Amino acid sequence: MRINVVFSGVFHEVMGTIELVVELRDGSTVRDLVNKLIEINGRVKEMLLSDDGSLRQECLIIINGRDIHWLRGLDTELHSDDKVLIAHRVFLA
Repeated sequence: MRINVVFSGVFHEVMGTIELVVELRDGSTVRDLVNKLIEINGRVKEMLLSDDGSLRQECLIIINGRDIHWLRGLDTELHSDDKVLIAHRVFLA
């Protein structure tokens, strides 16, 4: 399935693009997407994840306009053509 990822702020700078289409297998989660982004650019890991593997508090991941904090966090299932925004909370404040 295809996931459309939009990067804001420093994520845009690190990834070298504003938007990226990522191919994932059906049934993939936000965690799978994050792992795929880490494969593309390892710097993303320290930016997104705490040492325990949880999403850093200052990071925001929104799927189709909904914050994953209110869904299932990193275990939120993705669907083909979802639009995912990755940003720092301060960027959107």
